[in-house]
Amino acid sequence: MPDTQKIIRFRTLVHRLKIDEDTMREMIWNGTNHRAKSTKELTNGEIDSLIQQLYDLVGGMTTKEWEEKNQLRRKIISLMKSIGITDMGDIKTLVKEHWKKGFNDYNRDEYRKIIGVIERQWVPFYLKKLAQ
Repeated sequence: MPDTQKIIRFRTLVHRLKIDEDTMREMIWNGTNHRAKSTKELTNGEIDSLIQQLYDLVGGMTTKEWEEKNQLRRKIISLMKSIGITDMGDIKTLVKEHWKKGFNDYNRDEYRKIIGVIERQWVPFYLKKLAQ
């Protein structure tokens, strides 16, 4: 049985791609040469392969690239929370208003630029405002 984090990652991708349960089971069935029908029956190698197939559907990214982008998104969320913006909907709205794309639609360099702006401009401004 694969570790819980891999199962969560697999199910998150399935949900994000709006893949229904029957299709997911078929993916597992085909990905295991007709051996398994549930994530609990997968080996680590099998679930890694299925996760990579789903990442490919999400935009051709490798697992490493996806994780790097996810880490940058988490950094943005953390910075926003540090200045009192805690609602994920508000964070997504602010990013879209200021940088004109949806929260998950940036490449790594764009995420780094957003982080730079937040760190250099927004955090000092809000911290100064809170100190008054």
